[in-house]
Amino acid sequence: MTFSSMQGQNTAQISKYLFTKTPYSRRDYTELEIFRQQIELDQQGLHHQPYTLNKSGVKIYKSIFYGFAFIFVLLGLFVTATSSTFTYAFFNFSIVLKTFITLICALLALASLIMGMTIRTEREAVMHYARTAKTNLTKLYARKKMKLGLKRFLAFFGHPDREMIALKQMYHDAYDKINERKEEVLHLVDRINSTLSMDIQTKETLYNQAIAEFNDKSTLLVHTFKHSSTPSH
Repeated sequence: MTFSSMQGQNTAQISKYLFTKTPYSRRDYTELEIFRQQIELDQQGLHHQPYTLNKSGVKIYKSIFYGFAFIFVLLGLFVTATSSTFTYAFFNFSIVLKTFITLICALLALASLIMGMTIRTEREAVMHYARTAKTNLTKLYARKKMKLGLKRFLAFFGHPDREMIALKQMYHDAYDKINERKEEVLHLVDRINSTLSMDIQTKETLYNQAIAEFNDKSTLLVHTFKHSSTPSH
């Protein structure tokens, strides 16, 4: 046997060894599964803590609004402290215009301060999940409309006009239910926030449970709409 034939045989064996599929063997993840189950039992998973997960984002928003308020206050103080002769000589500011700019700065600072103070983590979390549910619902509605539009174009199946009306009604029903659930949970978190007999940790637990429950109900509404079918007659 020549060297070249031996080399070709070895190459074939190597290629067969590298590229032949081996039977799939499942690894043992017992400890990991036990750990995951413990997380679920303790309700420490990310989906169990929607309020806690949104706290850092809301703090950033509040800081931004407080920063705007501080900047507007400094700007108003600068305009107020500057003498009228100086501003008129260099910027052509009249006293009336100077007063107007100071007033605008004060109003913007007050608005920014109010926005920063009124932003609450629990309400923002509820609004976030409500927007997510509505967005997913609208996407599903657009897809279903496209399918019914194709039916209408082909003019082959059922009664597309009647189906389109039924689909629109189903969409609005689901959309209204999401809004109703949102208003209910917003009222609930407001009640939790105003309860003075609870400590912060208890309130945070209730916030997480209330928002998680709202997310579950909204997801169920979207899921129901996704798998619903319009009557064809």
